[in-house]
Amino acid sequence: MPHLVTSSQGLDHIESYNARHYNAGTQGNGSFAFRGRGDFALSMPNTNTLRIASGDAQCCGAHWSIDGDYEEYTIETGTPGYKRIDLVVADIVTAPKEEIKIMVLKGEEVAGNDGEPVAPIPIQGNLNAGDTHVQMPICSVTLNGINPGDPVMLMDFLMPASEFQAAEKERWDSISLIDGVEVEASCYPNDKGMIALKHRGAVAILGLITSGPMVGKVYTSYRNSPTDTWHERYI
Repeated sequence: MPHLVTSSQGLDHIESYNARHYNAGTQGNGSFAFRGRGDFALSMPNTNTLRIASGDAQCCGAHWSIDGDYEEYTIETGTPGYKRIDLVVADIVTAPKEEIKIMVLKGEEVAGNDGEPVAPIPIQGNLNAGDTHVQMPICSVTLNGINPGDPVMLMDFLMPASEFQAAEKERWDSISLIDGVEVEASCYPNDKGMIALKHRGAVAILGLITSGPMVGKVYTSYRNSPTDTWHERYI
């Protein structure tokens, strides 16, 4: 039955999955961090301690955070003559109880002459498709003998809408040629949701293909006059 989520009904009717669905629908169903606060800055105060600064992130629409200034986690001492990669993950469970914890997944040690170590494989899944347990990689730490290297950030950061708009405006304002055809540095959305750049009476159209066999490609089309044939290509 229909559910008006944003409503006051005199009783509890909003569940966490409502927020997950909304977040995933508006920002994407993947895993990423948000800019702000400590940006999950990584450091090793000593050889056995990983420090992760405060920050906010999202996995399958589930928003989670590290509060305070930072949290610290233990990296087990390595073995002389061996290499190892530890993977640090946000371990998220939605049933029977909703909770999260940061875990250090210890990698398998490899002798120095036996090749390179590989990181542990996290639990993968989709909290919006029936899975109740996923692990979101945060960073990795490679140990060479007893010496840990610098932690490596594995999370992508979602660009804030204000920065995205500014970057797009700068990018479009800098466009002056499309396949050698000069266009004006102003643009507007057309009725198909693409970008149409005014071209001295005609237009040059650009858009991202979101479905079909050409999904992910950029579509461009222009004509030199209102009666000219459209010249199309995919990038």
